[in-house]
Amino acid sequence: MLNVKIIGADSNDSRRLEEMVLDVADSMALDVTVSHVSDAGEMAKWQVAQMPALVVNERVVCAGRIPMNEEVASYLLSEPA
Repeated sequence: MLNVKIIGADSNDSRRLEEMVLDVADSMALDVTVSHVSDAGEMAKWQVAQMPALVVNERVVCAGRIPMNEEVASYLLSEPA
């Protein structure tokens, strides 16, 4: 199972990123859990300057933009489950 986190305030971009991750994972039959980190103290621990950020298995893979579906697929496949 892949552990995915969306780092950033509850916003349209964060929700869109979550939907994208879930859609891509579903299309690839990957088992993922998605959680949001929106607490300022917790967000600071990730040291990400721009939001939203995408974290897969405790590694920041994208920050400050909404990646393309193909990129999300690549991020999910590059991390061991």
